[in-house]
This record gives sequence, structure tokens and C-alpha cells, in this order.
Amino acid sequence: WTSSNGQFTGSSTNFFNAQTQQWNQLWIDNTGAHLYLSGERKDNQMILASNEIPRENDTPYINRITWTLNKDGTVRQLWEILAEGEVINVAFDGLYRKK
Repeated sequence: WTSSNGQFTGSSTNFFNAQTQQWNQLWIDNTGAHLYLSGERKDNQMILASNEIPRENDTPYINRITWTLNKDGTVRQLWEILAEGEVINVAFDGLYRKK
């Protein structure tokens, strides 16, 4: 992947962890920053979330990414930032289509 400003690039790997019975995703970028998500598939959605991430002088937050398979074959990716269980920001909201 490449960020919208082109400054960051990276990759992500998805895998099923047989020990925890959960799906996982690991994001790593060109600066060495990383994000680890885990969760499960429910119906037509894959919902993965990070552990709480502390912030200095502010409420910790969680990254939650939901992929939804739509009836037309497209996939929506919604990346939300949550604090105290409430969505405080949408980091990404995209739609993927087959070429």
C-alpha cells in the first residue's frame, strides 16, 4: 500500500491463528511503524481491531477495520478510530472493485 500523500509505503499480511481461532493482520510501513489487528468474520464482514493504544495526556484509542463484501462483489473497507467505545475518527473509507 501507499499513503495518499505518497510519503508512506508498506505491506500487510493476513493469517488465521489456529491457537486463538482468530484472524490477524499485521501492517508494517517504510518507517518501521506497525499495527497488529485481530478479530473474526461475521456473515459478510471481517472485523479486526487493535489493542488499546496509549496516548500521552489523552484517552487511549483502538483501530477497528471492517471489510464488508457487498452483493455486487465490491468490498468496502472502513477504518475507524475508537476511544471509550465511540468512533472519534474515520481514517479510511474505501471501495474495492475487481478489474
